[in-house]
Amino acid sequence: MPTAPVTPSLTACERTIAVRGPVRRAVRAAVTLSLGIVLGFVVGLTACLTVPALVGHPTLTVLSGSMQPTLEVGSVVIDEKISPVEARPGDIVSFPNPTRRDRTLTHRLQKMRVENGRAFMVTKGDANDAPERWSVPIGDQIGRVAYHVPKVGYVRAFISTRDARLGVLGIVLALGLYLLVDIWRPRRGA
Repeated sequence: MPTAPVTPSLTACERTIAVRGPVRRAVRAAVTLSLGIVLGFVVGLTACLTVPALVGHPTLTVLSGSMQPTLEVGSVVIDEKISPVEARPGDIVSFPNPTRRDRTLTHRLQKMRVENGRAFMVTKGDANDAPERWSVPIGDQIGRVAYHVPKVGYVRAFISTRDARLGVLGIVLALGLYLLVDIWRPRRGA
């Protein structure tokens, strides 16, 4: 009586290895995709916050609701520097706070007149009741909002804290270590 050829069955260890290979590749692909997404977000956010400043456009974070709904709290505004005489009523301008020179206000220009080499401005936040009156020499510069990015100011404020910087550093080091181990780990069957 002829016997049928016997196919060797896989041992439990071999079955585990056979399953681990695809699972390991899937986990590696998911980690790589996640790293790419996080890295893309970080690079994009960094570019959004630093490139304008590098080309002469200051970035400011909106801290109060004085310009709501046009500029929400937490938005980042990117200003273009202009001469005060270039500003027109209706423009949103950034200027030193008339009562606290260490702070910058970003409000809508209501009126402007030029007299004796100075630009006299009346501005008001869209949500404010009272206007501000201030003046600046016509040779100085003020900011005019070129565009704004909503909610990015919250991220900017968070990443400027010590704990967040340490956390980001820890994540970068952990990812670097993971990649080094992955690169230097000997491959099976090689």
